[in-house]
Amino acid sequence: MQAKIRAGRVWGKRAVLSASAAALLLGASWADPPPPSLPPPLGPLLNDVLADGSLDAEEKQRLVALETASAPVTLSVAGAPTTFAPPDTADRALLAFLIGPSNLREHWLGPQEKMRVFVRASMASPALRDMLERYAANEFLTAWRSSRMSNDYKPVRQLLADYMEALKPLEEPHPDEYRAGQALAYDAMQRVNVFVGLAVPGWIYSWLKPDRAAGEAQE
Repeated sequence: MQAKIRAGRVWGKRAVLSASAAALLLGASWADPPPPSLPPPLGPLLNDVLADGSLDAEEKQRLVALETASAPVTLSVAGAPTTFAPPDTADRALLAFLIGPSNLREHWLGPQEKMRVFVRASMASPALRDMLERYAANEFLTAWRSSRMSNDYKPVRQLLADYMEALKPLEEPHPDEYRAGQALAYDAMQRVNVFVGLAVPGWIYSWLKPDRAAGEAQE
């Protein structure tokens, strides 16, 4: 049976991992610098309501009020009233995804608007980012299980290439989102590598580490 990295239940998808491996990976993050978060005013609202990675009835009500707004609406953000303009198409799609029900499989490597929702959801809060990173790690781990030196590690290399190809449309118009998606892939592969005892050759995914060249250019 294939091992999978525990992510709890994320939109109906359950993954399984031994308690010791789950503890090893809990809270792991390797991207440097940290991935971007969503800008205000939406970013602080989502970080507030998704602090634990889930929505209670009151939190969901706030997101529904914004997602359906056709005029400015005032909502509580960390206890303070904040006025929001009606969301644009991208924000409305993200809110609908978060309110649910949502199928991650439809967004993973999906068309641009679907993949963008996946990436922007990972920017909504650290807890949600962790869940989606684990989802990505499950996908990469499955590909790794079929990868070996004799096939030049093609399954996992191809999946990483497909992932970055799905991100490509975000690079020019939304560079922060592109970097966030790239960082998510890098961190997910780091999780996989730790889980399999550092058996993944570094060259397979080290090129995903975001902003390395940009950081060196700025020094």
